[in-house]
Amino acid sequence: MTRVSVDLDVDDLERALHIRDVLERHTGVTVKVWRTVSRHYHVVTDHVDGLTPHEALALRYILHDDPSRLAWDCLRLSRGAAWDFLFDVKNGTRRQRVA
Repeated sequence: MTRVSVDLDVDDLERALHIRDVLERHTGVTVKVWRTVSRHYHVVTDHVDGLTPHEALALRYILHDDPSRLAWDCLRLSRGAAWDFLFDVKNGTRRQRVA
């Protein structure tokens, strides 16, 4: 079981909702959209049965996840370390669910 999370470094709710719709159609799971403290968006699935880590990374790449985050997660995955996480609190403020 693997999850998919996309960190959009833009203030574009319409784009975040489009990515949510694409992920829901592709994975069949519920996808949440969060607005971050920095006015960006996180699009996050719960665990997706049958999805490999490499497939999750490929989906994130296709959906324009933060390239730096992708690179770090590839490195972490190759080392067997924890990967694909997003912070829900920044500077003492929690992100807010919008969809």
